Amino acid sequence: MAKRPRRNGYDIDKNNGQDLRNALESLYKREFLRKGKSGWYEFSDPMLRGYVRLIAEQEGVELGDDVFPA
Repeated sequence: MAKRPRRNGYDIDKNNGQDLRNALESLYKREFLRKGKSGWYEFSDPMLRGYVRLIAEQEGVELGDDVFPA
């Protein structure tokens, strides 16, 4: 969020992360995401992953190439 100054920061005290968990669960139920073995979410369609990376790049957010164990 520090790289996106025109957006408000995430208020942990106010939200407690529940809205992020709800968003992930909603995307999971609509089958845009699937749950991995280690608790990570992954995109069901690789094109969605590419789209999200493209939008992040346009917004100036650097995403790593980290690969997490399955």
